[in-house]
Amino acid sequence: AWWFSPRRRTRRSVIEATREVNLSRREPPDAATQFATLVAACLRRFLAQNDRPAVPETELADLGARFWKSVSREAYRPPADIAWREMPATLVEQLAAEILDDSIAAERRGDLNVPVRQLLKACLQAEPERCRESYREVVGGHCRRQELARARSRISGTHCVDCPHWAALDGDENLILLARAWAEGPAETLSGNQGIFLPEDFRALRTWAIRVAIRPV
Repeated sequence: AWWFSPRRRTRRSVIEATREVNLSRREPPDAATQFATLVAACLRRFLAQNDRPAVPETELADLGARFWKSVSREAYRPPADIAWREMPATLVEQLAAEILDDSIAAERRGDLNVPVRQLLKACLQAEPERCRESYREVVGGHCRRQELARARSRISGTHCVDCPHWAALDGDENLILLARAWAEGPAETLSGNQGIFLPEDFRALRTWAIRVAIRPV
């Protein structure tokens, strides 16, 4: 496995997509380009939702290429070595620094440090057996993950970066799940900011990685 460690397939659509990709048993020739495009989409959206300046497309392209090299290098290990339940913070910081230093102008690195670190975890951290249910956890009358400001600060919005729901549900199903658990203010907060709470560009990155990377056990 060169990306995620093997995960349990929970939906027929994921199983079928995986089988189609695994017919060739090799990485798609344009995987690096596809990956860089998906990463760039996530980062553009993250900057926009936080009212931060856009990054030049040339720098985003460089970042995507550098990101791919870091991810594929770290993931090219036996599954036991990459099945981190929580990716070591020191490794996240090291890889993020390498990616940003080699691709992004110094004055823009601060805006991208957090989302790049979160995307690294999304790519290299093992998926839990079941959802942690942080998206609906209420403490002291509030659900932090459902707070708009909190969701803006996360590349994956309300759900964890490694949440099984990204692959197990499609966008409509995920919206229904979150709406049923909504506890933080009026429902209009969710419906009016769906792209922040449930970013589909992040789902695209996760599901693409699963289709490409899962190998039959």
